[in-house]
Amino acid sequence: MRNQKEHANSDILEMTTEIVSSYVNANEIKAENLSELIRSIHKSLVTLSKDDFEKPTEKPRPCGQSI
Repeated sequence: MRNQKEHANSDILEMTTEIVSSYVNANEIKAENLSELIRSIHKSLVTLSKDDFEKPTEKPRPCGQSI
């Protein structure tokens, strides 16, 4: 389990690096704002990676299919 968690953390760090790099290459940002950008992106990715959100209770149906 620990190995899986370390792998997930590594993936999040890698994605954070890629997103920050792409953003900085395309946008002008002051050096003093860079750490907050990194923190914000990392926090968003961690939040998205958690499985705490509500899962649908019923299976989706194709459009046009009545109940």
